[in-house]
Order: sequence, then structure tokens, then C-alpha cells
Amino acid sequence: QEQAMTLSPNTPVLIGVGELDLWSPPDQHEPIAAAIPNAHMVVFPDSGHMAPMETPEVVDAALLDWMATPALD
Repeated sequence: QEQAMTLSPNTPVLIGVGELDLWSPPDQHEPIAAAIPNAHMVVFPDSGHMAPMETPEVVDAALLDWMATPALD
């Protein structure tokens, strides 16, 4: 049985996935992002399952960009 997470509608959520991730590919993350209010999904190009190790500059830039986005009230 699946159990849903309970988040405040204003809880910011970033979902990141490597474009080349074969173990947990982007198409598995799309329904997760769609199910979470205010979620933002980023697909890291040229990255597999270990995106932070494979393309740290790209992951860092996405995190900094996401953290600079104003939170919802």
C-alpha cells in the first residue's frame, strides 16, 4: 500500500534527476512532481544516477537557482 506524504501547499520541493539515469529515469519522476503542489523538477543533462558527482556544476546551479526563488506565502 502506498502512503502519500503530507506537505503544506506552500512547501517548496525540488526534484532533480539525471537525464541518463537508467535506474530511476526522468519519466518516473514526472508523476511524483505532478503530485506535489509547487514542486519543481529539473532534469540534469548528461548525468546518470549520480548527477551531483557526474555534473556538480549543473546540480549546484540548479540548487542555487531554486533556493533563490521566493517562497510562497
